[in-house]
Amino acid sequence: MHVLIVPDSFDDLGSPRAAEAIAQGWRETAPHDLLAVVPASDGGVGFVAAVARSVEGALEAVVTTDPLGRDVPATILLVPGEIGPIAYVEAAEAAGLHLLDDTERDPTRTTSAGVGRLLLAALDLGARRVVVGVGGLGTNDAGAALLSTLGVGGPDRLGRGGAALADLTLDDLTGLDAARERFRDVDLVVATDVASPLLGLKGTSAVFARRIGASEEQAQRLEGALGHFASLVARAYPPRRDLLSGEAIRPERAPGAGAGGGVGYALHLLGGRHVDGVDALLDTVGFEALAA
Repeated sequence: MHVLIVPDSFDDLGSPRAAEAIAQGWRETAPHDLLAVVPASDGGVGFVAAVARSVEGALEAVVTTDPLGRDVPATILLVPGEIGPIAYVEAAEAAGLHLLDDTERDPTRTTSAGVGRLLLAALDLGARRVVVGVGGLGTNDAGAALLSTLGVGGPDRLGRGGAALADLTLDDLTGLDAARERFRDVDLVVATDVASPLLGLKGTSAVFARRIGASEEQAQRLEGALGHFASLVARAYPPRRDLLSGEAIRPERAPGAGAGGGVGYALHLLGGRHVDGVDALLDTVGFEALAA
């Protein structure tokens, strides 16, 4: 029998180790079966490792920061492509919830700055396409700190955590045009584990903030703060309108904008396009051909 093993991660067990554990158990029972082991990921923890198991590329070691600003190691997978080098980046290596002890999990002050550092590293490596896996993060700052590392506002304003976004003004968006220009010729792909919007009953603060350490009161404060930030962006950059319906195309409502506590939103502001994390991984590893 031909057996195709394609698991995601199991809690803190990454998908490569999970896949090998499943394969080992299968071999012990049916040693003559032919196994194909293909670790998968929805864009969260283990995204880069899963891609690296299935495609030819070079793993580049970099240093970034965790949600509290401490240095942590990370890897970027650089793969040759028709348009130029393709970089695979895992946001969880910089802002993952697993990087925090239980006592440190406070999404009102954790930040996504380290994800911005990973993006800069990918650009420095000459990437023409950057695929960012977004999932399993311990932040809820709408990606504001990510933007600050690209020169938007400043770390003393946008890099203070989600709750502090309530204090921002239009002046704090200075530099966003320049940040967007850096990605003008880069295909920025946002591979997310959820398709949630940034705000509202199905948004990141309402659905996910309490899962990463916020109290109900803090989640409500975060919703207001992220809403204020999005309103400033809308004032500075009035949304385009759909040619057919005439409705405003608002980035905070885009699928995946709420992924990673709003990291998806920040990537949309930089010109990113959303894809489902699982679909992106399966396409990359050639799942259909393997299944056939």
